[in-house]
Amino acid sequence: MIQHYFKLIWNRKRKNGFLLAELTVSFLIFLGVFTFAIDKYRQYSTPRGFDAEAVYTILTGYETDIQAVDSLSKKTLGQTLSETLKSLPGILAVSNSTSQVPYCGSRGSRGYPTGENSKEMVDVEELSVDEHFPEVWGLKMVSGRFFEKSDLVEFVKKKPVVVNEKLSRLLQREAYFSEKFLANYEVIGVVRNFKYDGDFKAENPFMLTSIWLDKNAWGNVYSVKVSPGTGAEVLPLLYKTVERVTKGNDFEIKTMKNEQRKANRSSVIPLLTLLFIGVFLVISISMGLLGVLKYNMNSRIPEVGLRKGIGATAMDIKRMFVGEMMTLTLIAFIMALLFAVQVPFVSNFPITRSSYFAGMGVSALLIFGLVFFCSWVPSRQVAGILPAEALREE
Repeated sequence: MIQHYFKLIWNRKRKNGFLLAELTVSFLIFLGVFTFAIDKYRQYSTPRGFDAEAVYTILTGYETDIQAVDSLSKKTLGQTLSETLKSLPGILAVSNSTSQVPYCGSRGSRGYPTGENSKEMVDVEELSVDEHFPEVWGLKMVSGRFFEKSDLVEFVKKKPVVVNEKLSRLLQREAYFSEKFLANYEVIGVVRNFKYDGDFKAENPFMLTSIWLDKNAWGNVYSVKVSPGTGAEVLPLLYKTVERVTKGNDFEIKTMKNEQRKANRSSVIPLLTLLFIGVFLVISISMGLLGVLKYNMNSRIPEVGLRKGIGATAMDIKRMFVGEMMTLTLIAFIMALLFAVQVPFVSNFPITRSSYFAGMGVSALLIFGLVFFCSWVPSRQVAGILPAEALREE
Protein backbone atom coordinates (compact mmCIF):
# COMPACT_ATOMS: atom_id res chain seq x y z
CA MET A 1 0.00 0.00 0.00
CA ILE A 2 2.82 2.42 0.83
CA GLN A 3 4.36 1.69 -2.57
CA HIS A 4 1.02 2.54 -4.18
CA TYR A 5 0.91 5.87 -2.30
CA PHE A 6 4.41 6.74 -3.52
CA LYS A 7 3.31 5.96 -7.07
CA LEU A 8 0.26 8.24 -6.74
CA ILE A 9 2.43 11.02 -5.34
CA TRP A 10 4.98 10.65 -8.14
CA ASN A 11 2.30 10.70 -10.84
CA ARG A 12 1.16 14.09 -9.50
CA LYS A 13 4.62 15.37 -8.62
CA ARG A 14 4.07 18.90 -9.93
CA LYS A 15 0.99 19.55 -7.82
CA ASN A 16 2.43 17.69 -4.81
CA GLY A 17 5.69 19.66 -5.02
CA PHE A 18 4.01 22.79 -3.69
CA LEU A 19 2.37 20.87 -0.84
CA LEU A 20 5.68 19.20 -0.02
CA ALA A 21 7.47 22.56 0.26
CA GLU A 22 4.62 24.05 2.32
CA LEU A 23 4.61 21.15 4.78
CA THR A 24 8.41 21.21 5.15
CA VAL A 25 8.53 24.95 5.87
CA SER A 26 5.49 24.67 8.20
CA PHE A 27 7.21 21.97 10.25
CA LEU A 28 10.37 24.09 10.64
CA ILE A 29 8.33 27.13 11.71
CA PHE A 30 6.33 25.11 14.24
CA LEU A 31 9.60 23.59 15.48
CA GLY A 32 10.97 27.04 16.28
CA VAL A 33 7.76 28.22 17.97
CA PHE A 34 7.19 25.16 20.13
CA THR A 35 10.86 24.73 21.05
CA PHE A 36 10.98 28.30 22.35
CA ALA A 37 7.64 27.91 24.18
CA ILE A 38 8.59 24.58 25.80
CA ASP A 39 11.99 25.91 26.86
CA LYS A 40 10.40 28.98 28.46
CA TYR A 41 7.80 26.82 30.24
CA ARG A 42 10.51 24.59 31.68
CA GLN A 43 12.43 27.63 32.88
CA TYR A 44 9.25 29.08 34.40
CA SER A 45 8.49 25.80 36.20
CA THR A 46 11.92 25.90 37.89
CA PRO A 47 11.55 27.57 41.33
CA ARG A 48 13.37 30.89 41.63
CA GLY A 49 14.70 29.96 45.07
CA PHE A 50 13.86 33.20 46.87
CA ASP A 51 10.88 35.39 47.69
CA ALA A 52 10.72 39.02 46.53
CA GLU A 53 7.47 39.73 48.37
CA ALA A 54 7.72 42.71 50.76
CA VAL A 55 11.38 43.25 49.90
CA TYR A 56 12.89 46.65 49.04
CA THR A 57 16.44 47.31 47.90
CA ILE A 58 18.37 50.51 48.58
CA LEU A 59 21.14 51.11 46.05
CA THR A 60 23.58 53.73 47.30
CA GLY A 61 25.49 55.65 44.63
CA TYR A 62 29.18 56.18 44.08
CA GLU A 63 29.10 59.56 45.80
CA THR A 64 28.18 57.87 49.09
CA ASP A 65 31.26 56.50 50.85
CA ILE A 66 29.91 53.53 52.81
CA GLN A 67 33.36 52.92 54.35
CA ALA A 68 33.62 56.43 55.79
CA VAL A 69 33.54 56.71 59.60
CA ASP A 70 30.54 58.51 61.08
CA SER A 71 31.96 61.18 63.44
CA LEU A 72 29.03 60.87 65.86
CA SER A 73 28.77 57.11 66.26
CA LYS A 74 32.41 56.27 65.45
CA LYS A 75 31.09 53.57 63.14
CA THR A 76 31.33 53.20 59.40
CA LEU A 77 28.50 54.80 57.47
CA GLY A 78 27.44 51.38 56.23
CA GLN A 79 27.14 50.00 59.76
CA THR A 80 25.22 53.05 60.94
CA LEU A 81 22.78 52.83 58.02
CA SER A 82 22.21 49.10 58.58
CA GLU A 83 21.52 49.51 62.31
CA THR A 84 19.25 52.53 61.73
CA LEU A 85 17.18 50.66 59.13
CA LYS A 86 16.78 47.67 61.48
CA SER A 87 15.42 49.96 64.21
CA LEU A 88 12.58 51.32 62.04
CA PRO A 89 9.02 50.12 62.78
CA GLY A 90 7.77 47.38 60.46
CA ILE A 91 11.28 46.30 59.37
CA LEU A 92 11.86 42.58 59.92
CA ALA A 93 15.41 42.20 58.58
CA VAL A 94 18.13 44.11 56.73
CA SER A 95 20.91 42.60 54.64
CA ASN A 96 23.96 44.21 53.08
CA SER A 97 25.42 42.95 49.81
CA THR A 98 27.17 43.86 46.59
CA SER A 99 25.14 45.11 43.65
CA GLN A 100 24.36 41.73 42.01
CA VAL A 101 21.07 41.25 43.87
CA PRO A 102 18.06 39.87 41.97
CA TYR A 103 16.47 42.08 39.28
CA CYS A 104 18.96 44.93 39.71
CA GLY A 105 20.68 44.36 36.36
CA SER A 106 24.21 43.95 37.69
CA ARG A 107 26.11 40.69 37.23
CA GLY A 108 29.36 39.22 38.46
CA SER A 109 30.83 35.90 37.32
CA ARG A 110 34.00 33.83 37.19
CA GLY A 111 34.90 31.48 34.34
CA TYR A 112 36.45 28.04 34.84
CA PRO A 113 37.60 25.64 32.07
CA THR A 114 36.02 22.18 31.98
CA GLY A 115 39.30 20.52 31.00
CA GLU A 116 43.02 21.17 30.84
CA ASN A 117 42.98 22.11 27.14
CA SER A 118 39.26 22.67 26.81
CA LYS A 119 37.84 25.88 25.37
CA GLU A 120 34.50 25.27 27.07
CA MET A 121 34.00 27.35 30.19
CA VAL A 122 31.71 27.14 33.19
CA ASP A 123 30.56 30.63 34.18
CA VAL A 124 29.78 30.78 37.89
CA GLU A 125 27.78 33.84 38.93
CA GLU A 126 28.67 35.37 42.27
CA LEU A 127 27.05 37.58 44.91
CA SER A 128 28.67 38.71 48.17
CA VAL A 129 26.22 39.00 51.07
CA ASP A 130 26.13 39.15 54.84
CA GLU A 131 24.68 36.57 57.23
CA HIS A 132 21.19 38.16 57.19
CA PHE A 133 20.58 37.53 53.47
CA PRO A 134 18.44 34.36 53.97
CA GLU A 135 16.14 36.23 56.41
CA VAL A 136 15.38 38.92 53.84
CA TRP A 137 15.12 36.81 50.69
CA GLY A 138 13.76 33.59 52.20
CA LEU A 139 16.44 31.20 50.94
CA LYS A 140 15.81 27.47 51.47
CA MET A 141 18.87 25.46 52.44
CA VAL A 142 19.09 21.91 51.06
CA SER A 143 22.16 20.96 53.05
CA GLY A 144 24.84 22.58 55.20
CA ARG A 145 24.51 26.06 56.63
CA PHE A 146 24.77 29.72 55.72
CA PHE A 147 27.55 32.16 56.64
CA GLU A 148 28.28 33.43 60.08
CA LYS A 149 30.52 36.31 61.12
CA SER A 150 32.83 33.82 62.79
CA ASP A 151 33.72 32.51 59.31
CA LEU A 152 36.01 35.54 59.00
CA VAL A 153 38.30 33.87 61.54
CA GLU A 154 37.74 30.19 60.83
CA PHE A 155 38.43 30.27 57.09
CA VAL A 156 41.86 31.53 56.16
CA LYS A 157 43.10 29.82 53.00
CA LYS A 158 39.73 29.14 51.36
CA LYS A 159 36.61 31.27 51.12
CA PRO A 160 33.40 29.63 52.40
CA VAL A 161 30.66 29.62 49.75
CA VAL A 162 27.01 28.63 49.54
CA VAL A 163 26.12 27.25 46.10
CA ASN A 164 22.90 26.38 44.30
CA GLU A 165 22.12 22.77 43.40
CA LYS A 166 23.05 23.33 39.76
CA LEU A 167 26.61 24.28 40.73
CA SER A 168 26.71 21.48 43.31
CA ARG A 169 25.87 18.90 40.60
CA LEU A 170 28.56 20.36 38.32
CA LEU A 171 31.14 20.03 41.09
CA GLN A 172 30.24 16.37 41.47
CA ARG A 173 30.23 15.66 37.72
CA GLU A 174 33.12 17.74 36.31
CA ALA A 175 36.36 16.60 37.97
CA TYR A 176 38.70 19.20 36.43
CA PHE A 177 36.33 22.09 37.11
CA SER A 178 35.74 20.84 40.65
CA GLU A 179 39.48 20.71 41.33
CA LYS A 180 40.03 24.29 40.15
CA PHE A 181 36.99 25.64 41.97
CA LEU A 182 37.61 23.91 45.30
CA ALA A 183 41.22 25.08 45.30
CA ASN A 184 39.92 28.53 46.34
CA TYR A 185 36.51 27.85 47.88
CA GLU A 186 34.98 25.53 50.46
CA VAL A 187 31.29 24.71 50.03
CA ILE A 188 29.58 24.98 53.42
CA GLY A 189 25.96 24.95 52.21
CA VAL A 190 23.66 24.31 49.24
CA VAL A 191 20.45 26.18 48.36
CA ARG A 192 17.88 24.53 46.11
CA ASN A 193 17.68 27.27 43.47
CA PHE A 194 18.80 30.80 42.83
CA LYS A 195 17.40 32.29 39.62
CA TYR A 196 17.63 36.05 39.86
CA ASP A 197 17.13 37.17 36.24
CA GLY A 198 13.40 36.39 36.06
CA ASP A 199 11.04 33.43 36.17
CA PHE A 200 11.39 32.84 32.40
CA LYS A 201 15.19 32.87 32.41
CA ALA A 202 17.46 29.86 32.81
CA GLU A 203 19.12 29.20 36.14
CA ASN A 204 22.91 29.42 36.04
CA PRO A 205 25.58 27.99 38.37
CA PHE A 206 25.60 30.39 41.30
CA MET A 207 27.54 30.97 44.51
CA LEU A 208 27.07 33.26 47.49
CA THR A 209 30.19 34.47 49.28
CA SER A 210 30.55 36.25 52.60
CA ILE A 211 30.88 40.00 52.28
CA TRP A 212 33.00 40.07 55.46
CA LEU A 213 35.81 38.29 53.63
CA ASP A 214 36.04 41.02 50.99
CA LYS A 215 38.46 43.94 51.22
CA ASN A 216 35.52 46.35 51.50
CA ALA A 217 33.43 45.13 54.40
CA TRP A 218 30.28 46.96 53.34
CA GLY A 219 28.50 46.67 50.00
CA ASN A 220 26.48 49.42 48.37
CA VAL A 221 23.12 47.58 48.42
CA TYR A 222 20.77 47.13 51.38
CA SER A 223 17.89 44.68 51.11
CA VAL A 224 15.03 45.37 53.51
CA LYS A 225 12.26 42.93 54.48
CA VAL A 226 9.10 44.60 55.81
CA SER A 227 6.23 43.13 57.82
CA PRO A 228 3.39 41.42 55.88
CA GLY A 229 0.66 43.85 54.97
CA THR A 230 2.99 46.84 54.93
CA GLY A 231 2.31 48.84 51.79
CA ALA A 232 3.98 51.68 49.92
CA GLU A 233 3.69 53.90 53.01
CA VAL A 234 7.05 52.52 54.13
CA LEU A 235 8.83 54.14 51.16
CA PRO A 236 8.80 57.74 52.50
CA LEU A 237 10.20 56.49 55.80
CA LEU A 238 13.02 54.64 54.03
CA TYR A 239 13.80 57.69 51.87
CA LYS A 240 14.01 60.03 54.86
CA THR A 241 16.12 57.60 56.87
CA VAL A 242 18.67 56.95 54.12
CA GLU A 243 18.85 60.65 53.26
CA ARG A 244 19.42 61.56 56.91
CA VAL A 245 22.13 58.96 57.52
CA THR A 246 24.05 59.40 54.26
CA LYS A 247 23.50 63.18 54.19
CA GLY A 248 22.76 63.09 50.49
CA ASN A 249 20.33 61.87 47.85
CA ASP A 250 22.67 59.65 45.85
CA PHE A 251 20.60 56.49 46.26
CA GLU A 252 17.68 54.62 44.71
CA ILE A 253 14.98 52.49 46.36
CA LYS A 254 13.35 49.71 44.37
CA THR A 255 10.32 47.54 45.13
CA MET A 256 11.43 44.03 44.28
CA LYS A 257 7.95 42.77 43.42
CA ASN A 258 7.69 45.47 40.75
CA GLU A 259 11.18 44.67 39.46
CA GLN A 260 10.21 41.01 39.28
CA ARG A 261 7.16 41.87 37.14
CA LYS A 262 9.32 43.99 34.82
CA ALA A 263 11.84 41.18 34.41
CA ASN A 264 9.07 38.69 33.61
CA ARG A 265 7.31 41.10 31.25
CA SER A 266 10.40 41.36 29.07
CA SER A 267 10.15 37.60 28.46
CA VAL A 268 6.36 37.23 28.37
CA ILE A 269 5.76 39.79 25.58
CA PRO A 270 7.97 38.06 22.94
CA LEU A 271 6.64 34.66 24.07
CA LEU A 272 3.01 35.73 23.63
CA THR A 273 3.87 37.33 20.27
CA LEU A 274 5.47 34.11 19.08
CA LEU A 275 2.52 32.01 20.29
CA PHE A 276 0.12 34.37 18.50
CA ILE A 277 2.12 33.89 15.31
CA GLY A 278 1.97 30.11 15.87
CA VAL A 279 -1.84 30.15 16.27
CA PHE A 280 -2.17 32.35 13.18
CA LEU A 281 -0.01 29.91 11.20
CA VAL A 282 -2.07 26.93 12.35
CA ILE A 283 -5.28 28.62 11.17
CA SER A 284 -3.83 29.85 7.87
CA ILE A 285 -2.15 26.52 7.08
CA SER A 286 -5.34 24.62 7.92
CA MET A 287 -7.45 26.85 5.66
CA GLY A 288 -4.86 26.67 2.89
CA LEU A 289 -4.60 22.88 3.09
CA LEU A 290 -8.37 22.47 3.13
CA GLY A 291 -8.72 24.62 0.01
CA VAL A 292 -5.88 22.99 -1.91
CA LEU A 293 -6.84 19.43 -0.98
CA LYS A 294 -10.51 20.03 -1.75
CA TYR A 295 -9.58 21.35 -5.20
CA ASN A 296 -7.18 18.46 -5.85
CA MET A 297 -9.71 15.83 -4.76
CA ASN A 298 -12.52 17.38 -6.79
CA SER A 299 -10.29 17.25 -9.87
CA ARG A 300 -9.96 13.49 -9.30
CA ILE A 301 -13.68 12.75 -9.18
CA PRO A 302 -13.54 10.73 -12.44
CA GLU A 303 -10.79 8.58 -10.88
CA VAL A 304 -13.04 8.05 -7.84
CA GLY A 305 -15.91 6.98 -10.09
CA LEU A 306 -13.68 4.51 -11.88
CA ARG A 307 -12.39 3.03 -8.63
CA LYS A 308 -15.91 2.71 -7.27
CA GLY A 309 -17.02 1.10 -10.54
CA ILE A 310 -14.51 -1.72 -10.06
CA GLY A 311 -15.56 -2.34 -6.47
CA ALA A 312 -13.87 0.25 -4.21
CA THR A 313 -15.92 1.33 -1.19
CA ALA A 314 -16.26 4.84 0.23
CA MET A 315 -13.88 3.87 3.04
CA ASP A 316 -11.32 2.70 0.49
CA ILE A 317 -11.50 6.09 -1.25
CA LYS A 318 -11.06 7.96 2.03
CA ARG A 319 -8.13 5.77 3.00
CA MET A 320 -6.52 6.38 -0.38
CA PHE A 321 -6.69 10.17 -0.11
CA VAL A 322 -5.72 10.31 3.57
CA GLY A 323 -2.93 7.75 3.13
CA GLU A 324 -1.53 9.64 0.14
CA MET A 325 -1.42 12.90 2.09
CA MET A 326 0.04 11.28 5.22
CA THR A 327 2.77 9.71 3.08
CA LEU A 328 3.49 13.11 1.51
CA THR A 329 3.67 14.59 5.01
CA LEU A 330 6.09 11.84 6.06
CA ILE A 331 8.37 12.74 3.14
CA ALA A 332 8.23 16.44 4.12
CA PHE A 333 8.97 15.51 7.75
CA ILE A 334 12.03 13.46 6.76
CA MET A 335 13.31 16.30 4.56
CA ALA A 336 12.91 18.82 7.39
CA LEU A 337 14.42 16.35 9.85
CA LEU A 338 17.64 16.08 7.83
CA PHE A 339 18.26 19.74 8.63
CA ALA A 340 16.60 19.98 12.05
CA VAL A 341 18.55 17.18 13.79
CA GLN A 342 21.83 19.00 13.17
CA VAL A 343 20.82 22.25 14.87
CA PRO A 344 21.08 21.26 18.60
CA PHE A 345 24.62 19.96 18.08
CA VAL A 346 25.89 23.38 17.04
CA SER A 347 28.19 24.81 19.73
CA ASN A 348 26.64 27.28 22.19
CA PHE A 349 23.10 26.32 21.20
CA PRO A 350 20.99 28.54 23.52
CA ILE A 351 18.18 26.03 24.12
CA THR A 352 18.44 22.70 25.91
CA ARG A 353 18.37 19.65 23.66
CA SER A 354 15.50 18.11 25.61
CA SER A 355 13.34 21.18 24.90
CA TYR A 356 14.37 21.12 21.24
CA PHE A 357 13.46 17.46 20.72
CA ALA A 358 10.22 17.92 22.67
CA GLY A 359 9.38 20.81 20.33
CA MET A 360 10.21 18.56 17.40
CA GLY A 361 7.78 15.93 18.67
CA VAL A 362 4.96 18.42 19.26
CA SER A 363 5.51 20.00 15.82
CA ALA A 364 5.38 16.59 14.14
CA LEU A 365 2.15 15.65 15.94
CA LEU A 366 0.58 18.98 15.00
CA ILE A 367 1.54 18.75 11.32
CA PHE A 368 0.36 15.13 10.98
CA GLY A 369 -2.84 15.98 12.87
CA LEU A 370 -3.58 18.99 10.64
CA VAL A 371 -2.95 17.02 7.45
CA PHE A 372 -5.13 14.14 8.66
CA PHE A 373 -8.01 16.51 9.46
CA CYS A 374 -7.63 18.59 6.28
CA SER A 375 -7.55 15.48 4.07
CA TRP A 376 -10.27 13.55 5.90
CA VAL A 377 -12.92 16.28 5.60
CA PRO A 378 -12.88 16.74 1.77
CA SER A 379 -12.27 13.01 1.19
CA ARG A 380 -15.59 12.24 2.92
CA GLN A 381 -17.41 14.49 0.47
CA VAL A 382 -15.66 13.02 -2.59
CA ALA A 383 -16.07 9.43 -1.39
CA GLY A 384 -19.85 9.94 -1.08
CA ILE A 385 -20.30 10.58 -4.82
CA LEU A 386 -22.04 7.79 -6.72
CA PRO A 387 -20.08 6.08 -9.53
CA ALA A 388 -22.58 7.17 -12.18
CA GLU A 389 -22.32 10.83 -11.13
CA ALA A 390 -18.54 10.69 -11.04
CA LEU A 391 -18.22 9.04 -14.46
CA ARG A 392 -20.72 11.51 -15.97
CA GLU A 393 -18.16 14.28 -15.31
CA GLU A 394 -15.60 12.28 -17.29
